Amino acid sequence: MSNDNTNREAEKDNKIDKDLEELFLRIESPEYGNGIRKLFEADGEELMAINILSQWGASPEQIISVLPFDVDKVEMGRRIQIVRTLNTTLRNLLGNSKSISTFMTSTNESSYFSGCKPIDVFAEGGIETMEEVLKQLDDDKEIKFINSNTR
Repeated sequence: MSNDNTNREAEKDNKIDKDLEELFLRIESPEYGNGIRKLFEADGEELMAINILSQWGASPEQIISVLPFDVDKVEMGRRIQIVRTLNTTLRNLLGNSKSISTFMTSTNESSYFSGCKPIDVFAEGGIETMEEVLKQLDDDKEIKFINSNTR
């Protein structure tokens, strides 16, 4: 049984590595400037947040918007914490990665999202908006049901 757990952990690690490699390839174009160099310099916490955003279905532009390379360490730490906390909240609400990705990339008719995709709202508004998305999802446990794809 311990071999099964070890194999599952190795498969999970391999998937994370593959997801990150795919993300790096998607970001390697000149339009992202120093983005790829900064990605390779990212620490473990930043890479974890990048992987979470990628699993949510965020585009490279959205990832860079959520985790911009020109912010200080304190702000980057806040942004990473918001991503991790939101991921935990979404896991508690929706259960699995596929449901989370579907929720984040589908239009949502709740009064808060007003027909927008949650990932778009989260990535486009800055740190205050990121915190507000987290608060809305944490406060309104039923918001997930307004998205028809997660029913």
